[in-house]
Amino acid sequence: MTIDIKLGIAYYNQGFFNISQQNSDKLGMDKTIIEIQLGDNPRNIIKGYINRTANPNGTPRIMGGKPLTDWIQTNYKQKDILKVDILSNVSVKLNEKRKTNI
Repeated sequence: MTIDIKLGIAYYNQGFFNISQQNSDKLGMDKTIIEIQLGDNPRNIIKGYINRTANPNGTPRIMGGKPLTDWIQTNYKQKDILKVDILSNVSVKLNEKRKTNI
């Protein structure tokens, strides 16, 4: 399953992104360690964690810290759409931005 995340100011600069309530059940419990694959290389994985207390409705916030911020800022611009594949309840893949030929 792939979801779209719009990279607003916080998501672009602060090393986290939220998962919608509609997809909340596809991820693990609060404080669960999650593997975040950065792009297409299956060896480029960082460890983050799921925070279900940051949002009042208990939806998951994926916390990846500085490595997540660095990767997003290298590969995207603010307001771009980040495509996130949910691989399991403890694993996600962030897709590289596709170049468009215009």
